[in-house]
Amino acid sequence: MNSKEIKELRKTYFSNQQKFADVCGFGQASVQRWEAGTKKPLKSHLVLMELYRDIPAVREYLTKETDGTLLWNLYKDTDKGWQVDGSYPSKKEAEYYLEEWQEEFPNCKFKIEEDVK
Repeated sequence: MNSKEIKELRKTYFSNQQKFADVCGFGQASVQRWEAGTKKPLKSHLVLMELYRDIPAVREYLTKETDGTLLWNLYKDTDKGWQVDGSYPSKKEAEYYLEEWQEEFPNCKFKIEEDVK
């Protein structure tokens, strides 16, 4: 995701940089630098922005009051592998992202819930 895409994402869903930063747990100054192209976001920040853009359940979760736990429902689909909200990352990929996010956002709790269809 480049600076233009970050700005487009922010303008699509948020009224200003501060609101975007608050909802996603970023600093407003970081958002400003990313949009200007003077600094690149960390991979974990890019992943969160892409998830926000692509998965309505992530947008809903981040914009409502919760207990701080992001719950991923992983379903076993015998033909395609693990399914996360309509996409098909591997279980290992999902675990990697959650581990990376836990380091990046220590005040949040992340877990994977496995349900077999």
